[in-house]
Amino acid sequence: MRSAVSISDNALILRRCDNPRMPTRIHHTNHRRPAHVYLREWLEYRALTAEQLAGRLETSKSVVSKLLNGRQRYNQDWLERIAYALNCEVPDLYRDPTAPTRQELLDRATPEQLKQIIDFADYLINKTGSSDK
Repeated sequence: MRSAVSISDNALILRRCDNPRMPTRIHHTNHRRPAHVYLREWLEYRALTAEQLAGRLETSKSVVSKLLNGRQRYNQDWLERIAYALNCEVPDLYRDPTAPTRQELLDRATPEQLKQIIDFADYLINKTGSSDK
């Protein structure tokens, strides 16, 4: 009788494969930290409780609590629903709501400062060779 083969056994088999066109195994690590979502800060900024957010998301308070405490991972669907409920965009969730956006900083800059910003950005792009020239 043949024993069950686990996914990790299959991955080990793939690693030993001599076919150069065969994909190599992706090594997972526990050191990966997901990007920080500023959900707690956004709730405070919008003066909402977890229970109120749960109502807007049509879910339970316990799900929002798990998101807040990192016991449930965010996926694209959750991020879109949360952003809609908080009246912001998904990328905004990855920054402190009290911090100015790039556009707000640019809007506050004087014409001289804008020129300096553009010159500095051009310098960085040319220095690192990131331009598409």
